[in-house]
Amino acid sequence: MKYLLVFIGALFINACSSKVAVVEIDEKFAIVSDTKSKKVDFVYDNVFNYSEKYYKIKLKNKYGMVSKADQRVIVAPVYDSISNLYNGYALVERDGKYGVLNKDMKGVLKTQYEEITILDSDKFIVKNNSLYACIDKNGKYDLKAKYNMIYNVVEGFARIELDNKWGFINSQCEITTNLKYDFADDYKNGYAQVKLDKKWTYLDVNSEEVVNNNFSQVK
Repeated sequence: MKYLLVFIGALFINACSSKVAVVEIDEKFAIVSDTKSKKVDFVYDNVFNYSEKYYKIKLKNKYGMVSKADQRVIVAPVYDSISNLYNGYALVERDGKYGVLNKDMKGVLKTQYEEITILDSDKFIVKNNSLYACIDKNGKYDLKAKYNMIYNVVEGFARIELDNKWGFINSQCEITTNLKYDFADDYKNGYAQVKLDKKWTYLDVNSEEVVNNNFSQVK
């Protein structure tokens, strides 16, 4: 894609081959197209190139989305932050609560969670009322909100903890190791170190305890 930079006094135009431009004057921004009226309203505090389809706009310290195709506001500037897309989803924050938009900027999860982690399987780890759960893109619970902690997925597995007992789930939010261990570490090179009754051992990816093996590769 070719870019054209034009300066006319205080006017800055960032134009591209799609004939849509982000225009700035006196620290205010507009999005213009040669198919639109020549009248330009400089209303935004900033405009960011977000993806092939959308600009992220900033207005009065709030963020929203504008379509590059027709310059329509797709997401009103009501969010305190909008993350980059990850696995086809974006986190949005509003008044200290988090929700999720999909790649088409449609709402998936309402901004009602204390924390959200996007997994790679259309699943989400969420925190509410200081407890963790796992839900799908329709808000259906795969794991109920009862866990003290659900950690990030490492090598396909995430540690779960409840009342000082530890286990594992996979990226589909399926329990692979029941809550039985006194401690569990993340998987590394296919093995996870676990502790039970003051004794340490390792689990393989099938959640089987492994003994009489050389574990130098996971240290």
